[in-house]
Amino acid sequence: MTLYHDINDFIFYLKCIEYCQEKFGFIIYAICLMTNHYHILLKDVGKNLPLIMDTINSMYARYYNKKYNHKGSVFDGPFESNPILTDYAFTKVYRYIIRNPVAAGMTNSIYEYPWVTPTKEKDIFRLINFDYVDEVFKKVCKVGYEEYLKSDGDDLWVDDIEIHRMEDDIAEELFYKILRKLTSKTKFDRKSIDEETQKQIIRISWFRGITLSQLSKLCGYSIGKLHSMKA
Repeated sequence: MTLYHDINDFIFYLKCIEYCQEKFGFIIYAICLMTNHYHILLKDVGKNLPLIMDTINSMYARYYNKKYNHKGSVFDGPFESNPILTDYAFTKVYRYIIRNPVAAGMTNSIYEYPWVTPTKEKDIFRLINFDYVDEVFKKVCKVGYEEYLKSDGDDLWVDDIEIHRMEDDIAEELFYKILRKLTSKTKFDRKSIDEETQKQIIRISWFRGITLSQLSKLCGYSIGKLHSMKA
C-alpha cells in the first residue's frame, strides 16, 4: 500500500530516521523513500539493526495509523537486509538505491526527485556521510560518486552484488513455495497468472533474497523487466 501520501509523511519518516540516528549512532550512506517502500544504506556500529529498524517503522506506523485512521499493519512484515562485504558491492548498492526512482519511471532525474539523497543539498536533515561515499567511489571507480551517478552506464540492472548469495536450489525451492502460496500453482505460467500477482511474486521473491538472475531463469523474464516489476 502507499506509505507516504503527502510531503508531510515523507518529512516525518525522515524525522524518525533522524531521531533514531541520534539515539543509536548508526551511520547512513544513502536514503531513498519511494511511495510504497524505502531503501537505506547504513552502517550499524552498535549491532542494533533489528531494534533500529523496528523503532523507525513503529514510530512511523503510529503516526500513519493516527493520521489516516488506519487499522492493522502498516509495513508488510519485518525489514529485509543484506550485508555489504566489499567496496565494489557498496558502489553497486549505492547506485541502485539512488537511481531507484529513475528505474521505477517516477522521474527522469535523481536530482528532480525530492526524496532521494544524491547530494548534500538534498540531505535536508544532514543524515548522510558523503565523505565516506566519495572516498569509496574514488577508490573503486576512480571518480567521485556525483560524477559516477551522472554516467549513463547500463549497470543499473546488474545483479552481481557480492552479498551472501542464496544457492540456486534453495532459491528455486523458495520461489515455488511463494508461487504456491499466492496462486496454488506449481508452475509459473505468465499466461494464466495475472500481471499484478506476477509482480507480487517477483517482489516477495526478491525481498526474500532471490537474485534477479535467478528469477530470470525461473520466470523467463529479462533482468531489466524483472527490475521494473519489483520496483
